[in-house]
Formats: sequence, C-alpha cells, structure tokens
Amino acid sequence: MKTKSSGKFISIFILLFLTNAFEIQAQSSVNLKAGIGVPEWANFAAGIQSENIQFTIGIGSLPFPDDKLFALNGNLYLHMLGDETLLGFYPWYLRSGLTYMKESRPNWIDTYTYLDFRIGKTFYLGDHFTIEADAGIGIELSYKRQEILPSSSFLLIHFPVVPELGVRLVYSINI
Repeated sequence: MKTKSSGKFISIFILLFLTNAFEIQAQSSVNLKAGIGVPEWANFAAGIQSENIQFTIGIGSLPFPDDKLFALNGNLYLHMLGDETLLGFYPWYLRSGLTYMKESRPNWIDTYTYLDFRIGKTFYLGDHFTIEADAGIGIELSYKRQEILPSSSFLLIHFPVVPELGVRLVYSINI
C-alpha cells in the first residue's frame, strides 16, 4: 500500500516539475554581456535568465607587455528588490560564483580561485539593452605560484580577501 502512495506522490511531483520547467522555459532569455571589472578584466559572458534567477559563464583578459591576466567565471544572480515594471525582473541583485584567475609574468605564473559575493543593480536602457553594475568581495579559495626564474619574495603581498567590481552592457534575447 505504501508503494502505491509514494508512486502517486512521485508522479505528481514529476508532473509539477515538468509543468514548471516548461513555464520557466517560455519566460527565459539569453543574455550576452561585455564589460570590464576586477577580477574579470575586459570580459565577455553569456547566460540564461528565468524571471529573477540568472546563471552566466564568462571569460576575460587584460594583456599588458609584461603582465598577462586571464579569468574564467561562473555566477548565479538572484534578483530580489526594486520595481520590476521596466525590466520584467527586480533590478537589484545578489551575485555569487567562482572565478579562476591566472597572471603570467616573465618570472612567475600565479593562479587564483575566488569565491565571489557581490551586490548590484541592472539599469534599463531599452527593450533589449541593460547595464549591470556591481561591487563586493572575493574570498581566495586557492593560490599557486609557479616560478619560471628565481625571484625575491620581498615584495610579495598576499590578500586572502579582495575587493571586486564590474560594469557590463547586456543584450537580452527572449527565447
């Protein structure tokens, strides 16, 4: 008897899940982003947004003659506050994710992984364009230095918590 009851519960759960999944899919958009920030540098990102939840992945770089910076990140946005009339979602958001950063210099290569926490706002520019601006902190999860040439660690300053900020132009495509 318990098996039939739990089977009905599972069937109802699956039906509700599929119904919500199709509803979410109908209200989704793909976001293409270009921006600048720390530690994502000059970056491009793509993501999918369903109402007030958004997931993005991005890549960034900032090449200097002797210092090449590269970053990969994945982020989850939770839009939570403000008037959603223009955007169709709340403009204020919390953003959290992971960032992998690599800094290549002639004498060494540093690699970092950060857990990111930011607060930001989306500004309406038109039907398909918005601007995102956010700030927060990154907590270092890992750090590794590969020495290419012996160097002095006299000037090595290590920060386990770093400030983060960014601005992005977003183009949204409804799907």
